[in-house]
Amino acid sequence: LNGTPILNIDEARQAFDNAHKELGYDIPATLTVDRKYLRAMVHHKYSHYLLGETHREYDSLKHAEIVTKLLPEFGEAYINCAEACLGIGDTRRALAFAEKASAVPPSYINPVTYEYMVSKAKWQWFLDIGDISSAEIWFNKCYELAQKKPLCDDKKLKNNLEHYRSDPDVRQHARQLASLRQKEFGAKLNYRIPSLNIELCFPGDWKIDKEYFSGDAFIAIFAPTANWDETAQCPCDASVTVLYNTRQNEMTLDVEALGTQVLKSMRLARKTESILTEGPKTFNEITFCSWNFKIAGSWPKEGILITFALPTCRMQIHAMCQSCGKHIFGTILTSVVEAFTQNLLHNPNWKLKE
Repeated sequence: LNGTPILNIDEARQAFDNAHKELGYDIPATLTVDRKYLRAMVHHKYSHYLLGETHREYDSLKHAEIVTKLLPEFGEAYINCAEACLGIGDTRRALAFAEKASAVPPSYINPVTYEYMVSKAKWQWFLDIGDISSAEIWFNKCYELAQKKPLCDDKKLKNNLEHYRSDPDVRQHARQLASLRQKEFGAKLNYRIPSLNIELCFPGDWKIDKEYFSGDAFIAIFAPTANWDETAQCPCDASVTVLYNTRQNEMTLDVEALGTQVLKSMRLARKTESILTEGPKTFNEITFCSWNFKIAGSWPKEGILITFALPTCRMQIHAMCQSCGKHIFGTILTSVVEAFTQNLLHNPNWKLKE
């Protein structure tokens, strides 16, 4: 190994054997090792790590579910599953895992933290379906637990709970959104708000990254599981954003001005180049414009922006990905944007122009 010729093969072999044993690779016969437990802990630790990474919830869920099969009595695995499901917007499944977690005691997590995680999943489920009275019961439980050690030292958690507690509109908006929105997780992620003419379909490894509804405005952001570019050593990211607005200041803008405003906001952060590819054009009383854009930077991005002016609202769909990931996401983004626009215009033949 150090460049010196080996003169005695038997001595060298013995030396390697001794080093092998000293490093602990040979398990003494008197020592019992639970290999199933060790395997489960590797998956659990990796699942927990992935929860802290951007857009890795599906990967985290995959490893956490392996733990639930290996160690059904290990409650922390169900907690990781619930957290991953909340991260992708699947509150129904998060509730199911939280119920399983509540049936077994924690193995190492502080009992207060453990109970908080279970209660949070229930709070988010009832809020998501618009059952505000039930959501309040579980929010109050979360708030009560947040006053105890060790949670009381988490300033970010306390601020988030206080913001929800003091917001006079959040409950009403949650009830309204729940009555309008339909979402299905599985082989595909289907997301619909029929009354707003919003209909989207994504591959099954996409998630609902963010939702906001205020009565006169709606925004939803969708993102995929991170795809690693092994050459660049960087995860290829992508997103689709949909906006609906009836606010007066937005209604005064035509589609071209609306799109220009969005592109201008991008330029404030990074140098952006854009090309108007279609419009303004009117179809079925809807006027629209379409742009292709590129954003400069150490990890350049490119995408599509379409703005719509309807008699009662303004809408836009905005899809982009890192340029290094265009071979992964380009076809997906084109398909999502075209299907959304075809549905909105009631024109199944509409296609994006280069």
